[in-house]
Formats: sequence, structure tokens, C-alpha cells
Amino acid sequence: MSSLLLFDASFFFVGEVLFDEQGFVRASLSPHGEKTHGQDVASWRTTGVAVRTHAEEKTSGEKKITVYVEHHQTRSPKCEQAIKWWAVDHGLLILDVPERLLSYWHKLTRLSLEPEELYSSMVAIKRAPHRYLSAWDKALDQVRMVMRKPVTV
Repeated sequence: MSSLLLFDASFFFVGEVLFDEQGFVRASLSPHGEKTHGQDVASWRTTGVAVRTHAEEKTSGEKKITVYVEHHQTRSPKCEQAIKWWAVDHGLLILDVPERLLSYWHKLTRLSLEPEELYSSMVAIKRAPHRYLSAWDKALDQVRMVMRKPVTV
């Protein structure tokens, strides 16, 4: 199983799209994502993922470009790529997260982080060599413990 985490240009979390060996499993949006992209994502099940594409045609030395929309069904082998194209077309940032790293994402979402901190932490975890993931586990657990303790002044 893998997951596409989607963020807007201000690093606000938009949603998560899950895939397994057979393809698309589900998409879940944050409240922010529901507001901004809910109708598009809801239409994926019925009309497919809408992706802009183009065709070039040369006639008598002139180049003509026609832009049109293709719809890729969620059960199509092209669905994951279509969702990536859709996200780029909508100005979203994409983090393609393998199953082995999803637990880190869930740990990060339980912390009180600013959107940019959440995004950049997941990017760092994704890029970290496997041997450093235990350090991330330890650090995230420590942060969670500190955040649970009441503040005394």
C-alpha cells in the first residue's frame, strides 16, 4: 500500500489518497481539502479523474495545439498517475509515501505543528536513510511526551 499526501501551496494538508496492488483504494480529505477540492474528488468515482492534456497538429507549416480533458477511471492502471497530474494541475504539492513510512505521518499529525513544519518533517522522514528512522521514532515519541506534560510557570 502507498499513499499520496496532498498539500496546497501554503503547506496546508489537503488530503490522502491510498493505493494498493490493484490500484485506487480511497481518498480522504481534510476539512480544508473538502472545502477546496471536495467536489472534484467526489466525482472521481463516477466520472473519473479529470486531467487536462493536449494534442499537437501541424498543418501547412502551422502548429495547432488542442487542449482537452481526459477522464481516467479509479480502477484504471493509469489512475495513480492521473491523480498526480490532477494535483499538479490544481497547484498541489505531492508526497508519495510508501507504506513503511505511513506510521510516521500519523505520528506527525498528532503533534501541534504548523503546516510547513508538518510538510517539511514528512519530507525529511521520506528522504532519511533507513538507518536513521529509529532516531525519528525516538524524537517523535519524545516530542509527544513533552507535549503531554502540563506547562508550569
